[in-house]
Amino acid sequence: QPAHPKRIEHEAAIERLAREIEAEKRAEKALAAGRAAVEAGDFRAARRELEVLARSDAARAAALKAELETAERGQKQGAERDEHRRRLEEHLAQRRVAEAEHELAQLSALEVTKVTLDSYRARVDEVRGEGEQKTRLAECERSYRLLLDHQDWYGAREVARELERAIPTHPRIAAMLAEIDRLENTHRRQEAIEQGVRQIETFVEQGDGRKAELALKVLLQMDPDNRHRRRLERAIKGLTKG
Repeated sequence: QPAHPKRIEHEAAIERLAREIEAEKRAEKALAAGRAAVEAGDFRAARRELEVLARSDAARAAALKAELETAERGQKQGAERDEHRRRLEEHLAQRRVAEAEHELAQLSALEVTKVTLDSYRARVDEVRGEGEQKTRLAECERSYRLLLDHQDWYGAREVARELERAIPTHPRIAAMLAEIDRLENTHRRQEAIEQGVRQIETFVEQGDGRKAELALKVLLQMDPDNRHRRRLERAIKGLTKG
């Protein structure tokens, strides 16, 4: 019926439907391409597809825009997480506790798993403990050296015992105690030698050659190379001659 009265109306309707179907296909294609670009992290390409959608399909454009913005935020947060982790690792390696704690606080504000945060907290606590231990050891060393300089053997041993109570397995403890014993024995031996010299000198002054000779023998047993030996021997020999 070429001359059907509604022919033009029907043809127009069919053309509109064809255009709508074509627009629908273009919108679906743009949405699929946009989502693929978002998945691949190509946000520039995704925005181009978003512009195509925005001209023809507001609903699909809004959906793609939401997905794109979520992905962009995720990428930004991921970059922030990576940067905070990098700096945190660097601070931990350099034993900078305060700086590491700051980066950990920044990291905890982002989407990071509890397991990861707990692991970093444990490492920060470990570094903090090492720092406190190092500080305590340095304080003990200062007190210990000062007491040794003053020949306070008891006080020096107390410092070593204090360190032992704080860090029972630290190798420095045994070294401290051995050094105290060595220095104390050396000091007491030197005191005994000096006392022996003074005693001999006293016997010489009193004119008691026999006691002076006996005291010299005892002295030389302790210190055969005593620097006063020749002088004392001459003094005792002078008594004997007299």
